[in-house]
Amino acid sequence: MDIIIGREKSPTGQKAGRLKLTVNGKSACVGAFESVNKYVSGEHCTLTINPDGSMLLKNLNMQNVTYVNGQQVNSKRVTFADTVILGGGGYVLPWDEIKKLLPKQVDVRHLEKVYDDYNEQMDKLEEEQSRRNKIKAVTGVLSTIAIAASLVLGSIGGGLNESKLVILIPIYAIIIFANVYYALKDDIPKKRRELKKAFEDQCVCQCGYPLNYTSYKRIPAKCPGCGSQLIK
Repeated sequence: MDIIIGREKSPTGQKAGRLKLTVNGKSACVGAFESVNKYVSGEHCTLTINPDGSMLLKNLNMQNVTYVNGQQVNSKRVTFADTVILGGGGYVLPWDEIKKLLPKQVDVRHLEKVYDDYNEQMDKLEEEQSRRNKIKAVTGVLSTIAIAASLVLGSIGGGLNESKLVILIPIYAIIIFANVYYALKDDIPKKRRELKKAFEDQCVCQCGYPLNYTSYKRIPAKCPGCGSQLIK
């Protein structure tokens, strides 16, 4: 964001001499008439405000005179704590008027950790789900083996007897235990929903607009809800 700072020109027969601030081609004059002395030119300097909040003050003409904390400068990084004087007549730049032009800013840098934690927890759930799927696959193989063994043993020597059941019962017990255990512990879908809800509750702008994108880097520069500049 660039703000052109200068002195209001005096139309014929009208009062002027206010501070003129121009942003995106639109100008506004502030302060009292004749409050800005004639040592300040019509377009004296620019104030560039970066997305991270840093500011650069730069004269628009080498003949313009600008002081920052008593030191004459042509270009210098400044903060709202600095005293900026335009021209040689001692006009102090009113920061309060500059601040009125700035878009509202919301710091969302803490959301980077929220995103990282969420992705880490979701990855762990995916790993656990994969592990359970592999165990279920093994129990499926065991079920197939048990069925095949039942058929084979049943066809030998007049059907299943006690000695043959001694072989089959442990296999069926393992299968039943595994299926019951993972049926009771099938809590991963619930955990996913809880994680997602907690993530969505945290990833919001101060206005309440959701900022839960596919990644932290995809959070836009401005909040789509309130238009505030998002500091990332």
